[in-house]
Amino acid sequence: MAIGYVTGNVERVLTGQFGVGLVIAESWKNKQGELKTTRYTAWFDEDPGTQMGELVTVSGALSAKVDTWTGNDGQERTTAKISLNRAKVSHKEAPLATSNSFAVPDDEDLPF
Repeated sequence: MAIGYVTGNVERVLTGQFGVGLVIAESWKNKQGELKTTRYTAWFDEDPGTQMGELVTVSGALSAKVDTWTGNDGQERTTAKISLNRAKVSHKEAPLATSNSFAVPDDEDLPF
């Protein structure tokens, strides 16, 4: 089973028959420098106690569902909905997403 980590802002809180969920928006820039957003849904066994707009890191079992829908322009589109199941939330940076353990050190840091 693959485990995923997502750091982003809580965009929506979901409650219903499937438990408690968060829609997390992760923002990034593409090669052209344009700001893009990817959204993930994290599902929890218990309320994670987060608030809208809060920056969180979430980990959980990855799953994907292909969804087909019709846009406002009448064109049919297909997207993949990515979810993190049995999620755990942390207000710290994701260790795998922000670690510098594989970074090349500056010349000043080299022992020779």
